[in-house]
Amino acid sequence: MIKQNGETVTIDTNTAAQGAGQAYAIAVEGSKDVVSTGFGNNAISVTGQNDRVSAQGNITVRLGGAGNVLTLSGGGQNSVDVTGSGDTVNASSSTVTLEAGVGVTVNGSSDTISVTSGAVLTATGTGDRIGRDGSARTRSLDSAPSRWSKGSRERV
Repeated sequence: MIKQNGETVTIDTNTAAQGAGQAYAIAVEGSKDVVSTGFGNNAISVTGQNDRVSAQGNITVRLGGAGNVLTLSGGGQNSVDVTGSGDTVNASSSTVTLEAGVGVTVNGSSDTISVTSGAVLTATGTGDRIGRDGSARTRSLDSAPSRWSKGSRERV
């Protein structure tokens, strides 16, 4: 767990272990932290502000707080649940869920993005699939940038 502000941490292991009673193996709670992980099956929770997190492959992330930047690389099955606002997700071929009321930028290609009620998505990339409230109905994003919000007027 990283609770300090302004820390730089590199986790050079394939799988970080969860502690007793922890839902995530890596928890970033401070602000302005820089965290990098190696390739592995890691679960990361970010609740601070203005943090920068870089992770490789098979990553599950809960991205809360505000102004955070998450960069996923290295392939694998990456999954991001965004609960904070003003965050940026840089990822390709990943699954991204925007929870109610958040505003998020997703950069990358071939992502599957679910937008729940009141969320605002700004997306760049090609081949992204965007769905509402977990419905099977999706829209394809084939040019950048586009802004989409769930509401009375939907646009891509």
